[in-house]
Amino acid sequence: MSNKISHSILKLRFDRPLDRVVEVKDLRGAVANLYPAEHLLHQHREDGKVIYCYPLVQYKIIDGECLLAGFKEGAKLLTNLDLAAKTLLLGKQRYTIITKELEFHQISIGITDVLWQYRFLTPWLALNQKNYQEWQTLSKDEK
Repeated sequence: MSNKISHSILKLRFDRPLDRVVEVKDLRGAVANLYPAEHLLHQHREDGKVIYCYPLVQYKIIDGECLLAGFKEGAKLLTNLDLAAKTLLLGKQRYTIITKELEFHQISIGITDVLWQYRFLTPWLALNQKNYQEWQTLSKDEK
């Protein structure tokens, strides 16, 4: 049994190479600040509280390249973002987007007879210590 979901990858290229101190949180914050009403970009409700669910838009910096990955509604959102020629504050410096490249796919998710192996290209931490303690207080349905 297989389900198809939308998946997109948005690659951003800037006017110069990223400084080594630029972090994923900088990219996430800069893009989210351009579109504060789009909660999928920053995982916060209008009242500022965190939305605890799997992020449908994820941010990556891999080998100095900035990527945004979208799933389901997040994939569609990335196709509609107007980031061309936008200037972002990343770390302590401003970078201007000179090109963006978008890939859009329908991918199958489900049970298969084939064994797939995955590896993380970047470290992943589901919750920090503070958010983990808050998560522990939630009911089963809220988790």
